This record gives sequence, C-alpha cells and structure tokens, in this order.
Amino acid sequence: VPEFGAIVFLVFFVSIVGVLVINKTVFSKIHFR
Repeated sequence: VPEFGAIVFLVFFVSIVGVLVINKTVFSKIHFR
C-alpha cells in the first residue's frame, strides 16, 4: 500500500529531525552552561 509507505517514511523522517533538534538544543545548553 503506497499510503502506508508514505506514512512510515513521514514518521521516520519526523522522528529523525526531532532527535537532531533535541540533541542540538541539549548540546547548546550544556555548551553554554
């Protein structure tokens, strides 16, 4: 089902972006602390 693949890809992409953003913010807080 193409729709299912698109949903899985979207969730996968959003989760990766979220992890990168969280790591960047956490690293910035630790760096500036």
